[in-house]
Amino acid sequence: MEFQSAYTWSKSLDTTQGQSYFADCTDQAELEGTSPLNSRIDKGPSCFDLRHNWHVNLLYHIPNISSDRLPAKFLRGWWVGNIVTARTGFPFTPLVSVGRSNNAIFAGQGTTGIVDRPNVGTDTTTATLRCSGTASAFPGAPPCSNGSVTYQFIPFDKDKVVTGDPNGWFNPLMFRLAPTGFLGNGSRGMLRGPGLSTWDLSLNKDTALPFLGESTKLQFRAEIFNLLNHANFSIPASIGRVFVGTLADPAGASEAPISNVGRITTTATSSRQIQLALKVIF
Repeated sequence: MEFQSAYTWSKSLDTTQGQSYFADCTDQAELEGTSPLNSRIDKGPSCFDLRHNWHVNLLYHIPNISSDRLPAKFLRGWWVGNIVTARTGFPFTPLVSVGRSNNAIFAGQGTTGIVDRPNVGTDTTTATLRCSGTASAFPGAPPCSNGSVTYQFIPFDKDKVVTGDPNGWFNPLMFRLAPTGFLGNGSRGMLRGPGLSTWDLSLNKDTALPFLGESTKLQFRAEIFNLLNHANFSIPASIGRVFVGTLADPAGASEAPISNVGRITTTATSSRQIQLALKVIF
């Protein structure tokens, strides 16, 4: 039996990634909510920052049966391989779609800005806003009725802001619009996407082929990727965009969150995949 395990705890911070639209952090165009005169405002987790990363691999050769009978020959030469991976999610930033801070940073395809993050225990606000249709804009939100909807904006709570629901990964009612002409106080990379866990398994059998040479053997392999068929989700499709950030809207709870905010539409790994193979080793 062979066994290996590796665990890495890491923390990577920088002031440069995500400054170009659709560059380092994909849609994390970091952001119109930064300042060209103060790089410390840009400081945050790197786009590739993974705090916890664990890998295990195991090879086990099943003991052979000492017998010359035909059934025993089918039971010889079996061995299994395992690779288990578990890691935490990548960081992303709550944003608005319009450059409300007017800080003169040009992002090429539009600008973005960081939202405000109210302090815990303060600023619980009820707001009635216009809407269309009858459905709820995101999980947990009240439905639109007669062209309006009432939202209960609540204080930010770092332990509850991430819901864990792929239909709405974070609670947008914990954020507000920053005033026009000012940077929001939501820090870069303050939210984390889903983690990843997967188990890959291979079942193998080696059968000697002495008529082709002493070391020649036929190997059968059954390889199963993502054995448990676990769904490993990517970060939200809109990459943290919470509000449009219309310039005419005042600061605070003055704008409804974007429809389907925080919704995840892709996975980071495929579903269970099985492949079979035969090969001659000599």
